[in-house]
Amino acid sequence: MFSFVKIPARFLSFLLGLNITANEVALGVCLGMFLGFVPLNKVMALFLLLLFMAIRLNRLSTLLVLPFFKLLYIIFVSSLTDKIGEYLLVDAKYLTNFWNWFTSLPIIALLDFNNTLICGGMVFSLILSPFVYFISRQLYTIYIEKFVRNFRQSKIMKAITRNDFINRIVLTMENIRNKTE
Repeated sequence: MFSFVKIPARFLSFLLGLNITANEVALGVCLGMFLGFVPLNKVMALFLLLLFMAIRLNRLSTLLVLPFFKLLYIIFVSSLTDKIGEYLLVDAKYLTNFWNWFTSLPIIALLDFNNTLICGGMVFSLILSPFVYFISRQLYTIYIEKFVRNFRQSKIMKAITRNDFINRIVLTMENIRNKTE
């Protein structure tokens, strides 16, 4: 009957990534950092968009941190990534054979890795990824624990837990969920 509503609802649930885990949020933050620290030309933007859609991550966290990382990039990270890319592509003569081979690969050639900003941004993001991943994962875990604790102590939750009928429904749902797992 309301099939026209299903498509936007599915897209919205896909975009927001319901059933969020700390790992998915941390991956979303890392991808937001990559999107923020790498200049997005046509093919690179398409490649990162495909990653955005293909990897199981929290898309909302990616969209929320992207402006922050892009602002950092504009303010001072772009000069740093340019220096990193210049060193890797131009100054490090021992990497010349590697870059000649790597940038001539079919899909890699389209991603403009021979651009100092793109190469430096990818390497800089790759170096920062483990740190950003673990920090964002830990912050999310702390935030969720605090949120759950505050929610359990709220007046609404206390009123709900006092009601025997609702307690029976919740227990039944938990039993069903435990049996299916």
